[in-house]
Amino acid sequence: MKKAVAQILTGSTIEEDESQVGLFSKISRLFIYIAFILMGLGNWSDTKELLTEGYQGFITHFTDRVEQKTLNTIRVGNYLAHIEASIGMPTIIKSSTINGALKYRYYKQDKYLLTLITEQQRVSGVVVHSLLNNSVILDRFAPQIPFTDLHLLTDSIESITQRSNNFFFDSNNLIYFMTTTDLGASGMQLQLAAGFTEYDGQQEHFKSTLDELGQILMLDETKKVAPLAKKLTAQAANFYAVYEIDEQIIADSLLTRYEFNAYFKD
Repeated sequence: MKKAVAQILTGSTIEEDESQVGLFSKISRLFIYIAFILMGLGNWSDTKELLTEGYQGFITHFTDRVEQKTLNTIRVGNYLAHIEASIGMPTIIKSSTINGALKYRYYKQDKYLLTLITEQQRVSGVVVHSLLNNSVILDRFAPQIPFTDLHLLTDSIESITQRSNNFFFDSNNLIYFMTTTDLGASGMQLQLAAGFTEYDGQQEHFKSTLDELGQILMLDETKKVAPLAKKLTAQAANFYAVYEIDEQIIADSLLTRYEFNAYFKD
């Protein structure tokens, strides 16, 4: 079933599992049948709202289509109120420590953490972290990275940022590593960052590598940097950012492990 769900999400041309298609067909017929029953019992607007919520709940539980569709509508340059009309209000808001005019707004969903970097009511950056979920049906949410055919969790940091030598990292307040690149004209002259954080609890083993990288840079032993950086960029990314601001802002917007655990850890 996981294979069929992945095909729905990515638009793969691989032939879909017939049993999976049959299941969705049966569910659709069931919703139509229930609709006719409820229409005979009461107000159509109430019936429509109930069925819409039920169908979206089903799709969210068995696929990632709702989440991917939501992320596809969130772009740099969007008006904040327009986005929050569909995703709701943020759990927390922080001010940037680099640029006081910027705010970091964090929206926790079951499958991902969304950060919007805003200046007044305009979105200047979008950061998406894939999170662990408790689903026994779906694989972890692997959203498509904007302006590419690549996905989190399946594609390496190196492949996403095209072997960029520009990287940021930490191993103290948060275990993370990210690289950045320009998207060029096809990406509306925006910037792209990709990397990993410890939010999913699976990157602790990189702490020693990051500590070593920090020590090498401090001692200015530049020849030793490339092998370590290559090891880190070979890892699958679990977050991406698309932005028009300084890349240091993206690093600044990452919650420390203490902040993440305090606000979002179950």
